[in-house]
Amino acid sequence: MKDGIIQLEGEAFKITSSLKENDFLNSGIGQKAILSVKNEGYSSYTFGPYKIKSDNFYFLLIFYSGEIHSVYMELSDLNDKIDYGADDKESALIKANKIHENWLLSNLGLPPYFYSWGSIDSAYDKKGWSAFIVLSYKQS
Repeated sequence: MKDGIIQLEGEAFKITSSLKENDFLNSGIGQKAILSVKNEGYSSYTFGPYKIKSDNFYFLLIFYSGEIHSVYMELSDLNDKIDYGADDKESALIKANKIHENWLLSNLGLPPYFYSWGSIDSAYDKKGWSAFIVLSYKQS
């Protein structure tokens, strides 16, 4: 991932900084993906889970004007690791974010994760009640 490439285990398909929306849609994974949003040049698609290293992730790919903009990844077993009923929602999001931070630390080393192609970060969204790892690609 340090090179901006996400290789999905057992799949020939790779997510790269040069991925085009049409190429994604013509791939086996793209044909199974679900269109989430199409608005003012932006398109987003969800799919998964697919394995990276030894963990399964759900994905959200965002394209702008047909070029990859960002990739959001969420560990598929977060619900098994967090008791949403026992914790208030914000505490649960913070815990989920910490789990993603630990995954990045184990797989990429110490942050920051800034590269020539873009960046990787762990974040959470209180409005959408979700936590994720995000790869943001520099736009050409």
